[in-house]
Amino acid sequence: MYYRLISLLLAVCMLLASTSVLTACSQGETPSGENPPALEGDTPEKSIIKPEFKAYDRRTIDFKQIKYARPNVDKLLSDFSSVTDIITKNEIPYSDQLNAVISLEKGYSNFRTMYSYSNILMSEDVRNTYWCDEYDYISGFVPSFSSTIEKLYVAAAQSEHASKFEADYFGKGLIEEYAGGGIYTDKLVELMETETEIENRYSSISTASVVITYKNMTDSFDGIMDFFAEAYGESSLTYATALEDCTKLYNERANEMSREMLVELLKIRKLISNELGYKSYAEYAYQAMEHDYTQEQMLGFIGEVAQFVVPVYYAVSYYVLWPYFEQYDECASLDRIDLINTLYHAYEDMDDELFDIYSYMLQFGLYDVEYANENRFNGSFCTYLEDFDAPYIFLSANGDCEDYMTLAHEFGHFADYFINDGAEASLDLSEVSSQALEFLTLTEIEDKMSEADYKHLLYSQISSFFDVLLFQSFYSLFEHYAYDIAYESINEETLIDAMKRAAKDMGMSEDYFDSLDHVLIPHIILYPFYVQSYPVSAAIALEIYYIEETSEGDGLEAYLELIDRENADLTFEAIIEDAGLTSPFTTGYLKGIADMIHYDIMGSHFFKKSPLKNNAA
Repeated sequence: MYYRLISLLLAVCMLLASTSVLTACSQGETPSGENPPALEGDTPEKSIIKPEFKAYDRRTIDFKQIKYARPNVDKLLSDFSSVTDIITKNEIPYSDQLNAVISLEKGYSNFRTMYSYSNILMSEDVRNTYWCDEYDYISGFVPSFSSTIEKLYVAAAQSEHASKFEADYFGKGLIEEYAGGGIYTDKLVELMETETEIENRYSSISTASVVITYKNMTDSFDGIMDFFAEAYGESSLTYATALEDCTKLYNERANEMSREMLVELLKIRKLISNELGYKSYAEYAYQAMEHDYTQEQMLGFIGEVAQFVVPVYYAVSYYVLWPYFEQYDECASLDRIDLINTLYHAYEDMDDELFDIYSYMLQFGLYDVEYANENRFNGSFCTYLEDFDAPYIFLSANGDCEDYMTLAHEFGHFADYFINDGAEASLDLSEVSSQALEFLTLTEIEDKMSEADYKHLLYSQISSFFDVLLFQSFYSLFEHYAYDIAYESINEETLIDAMKRAAKDMGMSEDYFDSLDHVLIPHIILYPFYVQSYPVSAAIALEIYYIEETSEGDGLEAYLELIDRENADLTFEAIIEDAGLTSPFTTGYLKGIADMIHYDIMGSHFFKKSPLKNNAA
């Protein structure tokens, strides 16, 4: 009953769920008022390609021209409430009521845009207190915002003009489920505010905020290290010893805090799903994350990972990958300008539409690709600036050839946003758009690098694919087991038991998993039941890659059809199958995927028969 209700309202709660910046906000200087510097090249001799202007039919402006203004959320909430009252009282003509609803769009769009923009600027310098405060300001309103929007939907659904509202604005079937009233009780809002507060505390863990005690000094990690730097110098043995010791103390304390918060969050989330009337938190999360397949299907998928992928992983790794990486453990260095320009030429060769989108990204400066440093968010994401119809990529580069795949991944999200005007797909489809483009890009850059570098990149990509299938499936299985624990029994010990059970079922050593530290990743703490989208989409991405390898152009065609979502009402599996691909939940699907890898790397089949339609072997 609440599928559309949850998916619509959590568009606010999970505004940037698939692209959020998990920054560690800490003390630093306030902003100068300037935007991030333009990436025009590091030297006069070498610069990033900037295509000549094209008349893109969007509201996009150069990113450097965007100005930030804190949204007046109190006024926006008041505006929503006023329109709700107008609909409830029904004292003015329907056309005026409809115009009142439409008038809310500008403020809501700006709210989302400024949220994304502040995330970008916060990521550029995670010690910048101004941008951290802006993020905290907006995110703090999310639960009450969700409640306020729900009241508007309920008023429209209960109005005598409900059918007109649906036909003229909300869309078919999108408000009828609100006719019976809303779900956002005062208690639910309070629980969600508590959840947000805990999540923000987790996101604020940093060397500037975590207090430790070292040699009778009690201060933040940064404070203690500043003292030793000033007193002894950063090149001294005393400083080096303090750095090693304090790093250990910091990690121990940060992990202790994270474990405590994970326990708190599991408990509060159980209360949230109970308040909403769900049988389990997993049932609620599947709808919130728009996984339109069942828990039974997902657990069956994970079972096939353990049955078919794990043995192939060990075989390929033992005979090929591990010996190779033992000898060649580093990817070739890569300049950030070469990174950006090489993919420009790759997409120029690959497809006109992708090339045009990449050119648009460069034309308007809708990217921040810089080397990772201590002040910068150490990760990558793609977000959407709604007021400007513009996707945006943030990437902290490592400076090696694996950056090709990171940029291709984020550009997959960028292209998805561009083609669909920012309309968000389910997480599973969204991750296909990114991971599949990694593999397709791999087929295009082979002639743009040395044979040795390409081999390293190929092996790194296959190794990463195994990591995604195995470890993200393990994380997912842990979540399923952890959220099944009764509320009164949730503690570190029972969560460790759930982790050990997941490890055993995945064919891993239970003895290794002796601490919750093994599952303290941001997605498990901040975005429960997100991680399962990674292995599901990775398997589809590899199928697309092998189709392309077998018949050039066919994999790309399937990919473009997949991300051009003309019929949003189709289920995840229907969209996959419409693109000529196989549902990842088909019995034996992963057996075929694993066999493809074995054949490609080792030249022989691991299994006798594959059920896939497009077996490249």
